[in-house]
Amino acid sequence: MISKNRKINEIFRQFLYAEKLKFNEIEKKTGIRSNELAYLIKRMVSDGILKKEDDFYFVTSKYEKQIPLFPEGSETVPLPVVLVACIKKEKILLIKRKKRAYKDCWSLPGGRIETGETIKKAALRVLKEKTFIDGKFISINAVLHEHYSENKELKNAFILFFTKAIPVNEIKEKDDVKWLGKSQLKGIKIIPSDLWLIQKKLNSRVEVKEEVIEESGGSMKIRFLD
Repeated sequence: MISKNRKINEIFRQFLYAEKLKFNEIEKKTGIRSNELAYLIKRMVSDGILKKEDDFYFVTSKYEKQIPLFPEGSETVPLPVVLVACIKKEKILLIKRKKRAYKDCWSLPGGRIETGETIKKAALRVLKEKTFIDGKFISINAVLHEHYSENKELKNAFILFFTKAIPVNEIKEKDDVKWLGKSQLKGIKIIPSDLWLIQKKLNSRVEVKEEVIEESGGSMKIRFLD
């Protein structure tokens, strides 16, 4: 989110429905008092969230990218994540997680897909960042919608793109990065969905189309990526 400040989020929310707004329009829609609103908008302009042209405020191009991700209500949205099964001589590379969720579990190298990335590019970047391995991308093997709950309370949701790669360089194993055979996976604490994907989808393939919608001069066209 752009900010943990609830009122700043509420101001930003108004731009989900309008390309440009005047100060008095924002005041009316949010109900924030004018003195406080002036301070918050000044802060948003200083932080590069909003820009002003004549009497109107606009979202900057940098924060336009946040609009599709911004929840319309109080709900959160699933996070798109790429998982990489890096295979070498029938062994698979696993890392030990240091962050929640799934802290201290073994897992496939994984991370969020950034705006502008293809799944292939995200997979190779994540593999390099998490393990220092340069990989050769092989395939997208499965897509899984995962819900994570703790003590029966829903905490997170993820759209998992399960991919396969092979290494093109060697690394030394560490306490939190290891090559393991399939028979060794039963004896470790591993994220259940990662284990299921390894066991069931390692040799599968799915077609995932990736495209760009290009808008110019009021018209739009679609361009598919390789």
